[in-house]
Amino acid sequence: MAHTVPKERMGFVFSLKQTAVPLGSALAGFIVPSVALWANNWQAGPHVMAIFALSVALLVLYHRNSLDDHFDPRSRFSIHTVLNALRLVTSQAGLRRMCIVSFVYNGTQMCVFSYLVSFMVEDISIPIVLAGMALSAASIGGMCGRLFWGIFADWIHSPRLTLSLLGFLMAAMLVSVGFFSPQTATILLLAVCFCLGGSAIGWNGVYLAHVARIAPEGKAGVATGGTLFFTFAGAIFLPLIFGVIHNTFGQYFESFYATAALCALIALWLLISKTPEN
Repeated sequence: MAHTVPKERMGFVFSLKQTAVPLGSALAGFIVPSVALWANNWQAGPHVMAIFALSVALLVLYHRNSLDDHFDPRSRFSIHTVLNALRLVTSQAGLRRMCIVSFVYNGTQMCVFSYLVSFMVEDISIPIVLAGMALSAASIGGMCGRLFWGIFADWIHSPRLTLSLLGFLMAAMLVSVGFFSPQTATILLLAVCFCLGGSAIGWNGVYLAHVARIAPEGKAGVATGGTLFFTFAGAIFLPLIFGVIHNTFGQYFESFYATAALCALIALWLLISKTPEN
């Protein structure tokens, strides 16, 4: 995509691509049980999804020559290519910044997915059906947010500022979640969760587009792979830290506040950063 998408449209196109991730999850959640019920066999659902996956793989393979027209046939996978990717993203200021940002933001996203329902049910005794609706609202907010923030980043020509605003919004929504109680109006609860999802889940496309934009010429794929190493590391370690804080204090409020503080610090760092946008 970095070779075909104009730089001024990268935010929207990459965000549109990322919107397919939660949409695909939603479709799988609908298709798998429906097929299993229709066939009266739970294995039928995964089999149908496997056929879909194989069909897409064959379609991509058919178009491989046009998609990989920039590919160097002499390149080979080795441990050195992995280390070179990590060396690239840690040696360039802009890419190094994206590694740190994505570590925190993706970790926050996983904390929302992992703990939001448990917090509502265990700490504030919200009915589990309403808690599930809140998580759905966050997921829908994430889908809408990915499109909105991609368009917004292209419009203001500043993915750094966009990611900073997203961090401040994450922090504000996480703090707002901490004020939930059994008396919180349903519409307010769902609105806050929608905005939480719009920020904590909606940042991915802007980040990936920015990585592709600032990567050295011909190194967009390498830079993306290198930064994603840190992105998924955040998904592993931040939820663990979130859980440790919860176990220490016995409730989720402190965990949400600590995560909010971390997001705000990252957002402030991005805001005052002076490294170039491109």
